Amino acid sequence: MDEVDRLRVEMTDGRTFEGSPVSIVRDMRALSFDREESLEDYVRASAERAETLLGASLVLEGETVEDLSRSFLLEAARAGLAKAETLP
Repeated sequence: MDEVDRLRVEMTDGRTFEGSPVSIVRDMRALSFDREESLEDYVRASAERAETLLGASLVLEGETVEDLSRSFLLEAARAGLAKAETLP
C-alpha cells in the first residue's frame, strides 16, 4: 500500500479532517456513537455500515491501525463518500 503521511479529508456532509490517517480516524470516531471501540473495530464497523446503508464496498487492506486507517480513508474517497488529498 502506498505511504500517505498526511491527508485532508472532506466528508460529503462538509466536515473536514486533516492530519495523519490515524489522527483523522481517531477524530471521526470521537464524533460517533462508537467512541469506545478500538480504532481497528471502528474502521471495520464503519466500512460495514457504508456497505449496508450506502451500498459502498470499501476494501480494507492491512493489519495495523495505520494501514487500516489509510485504507479506509482512501477507499471512502474512491467510493465517493469523501474527498481526500495528500498533503506535503
